[in-house]
Amino acid sequence: MSSAPEEPQTKIPIEEARKIYDLPNPMPRPIRSRQLNMMSYTDGEGVKREIWMPRGTSTRACELLIAEDWDELAKYPVRGPDNLSYQEEDAAEAKENQRKAQEEKDKEMKTSTA
Repeated sequence: MSSAPEEPQTKIPIEEARKIYDLPNPMPRPIRSRQLNMMSYTDGEGVKREIWMPRGTSTRACELLIAEDWDELAKYPVRGPDNLSYQEEDAAEAKENQRKAQEEKDKEMKTSTA
């Protein structure tokens, strides 16, 4: 049995895709995101480490990793069962973000039906 070679896939313009598929208009925006809170790395001596990064420190930790500043990275808390997530802060933030997203969605619905 021989099969015909596959045809190369082409990118369909969004206007054409909307005629074929039921795509949302406009595309939805994400309602929340999370900062990294954990990093695994192997230091200069070959020791694998896992650190917990308090909120707002992930960018600095990445810079330290790129610079291979193992002493500064070692100052971060070790990741453990007490610091797996931002739990309370995240829950409050997620609830507020959902409320704002719902308000925005309701506002858009009112303007589109008016």
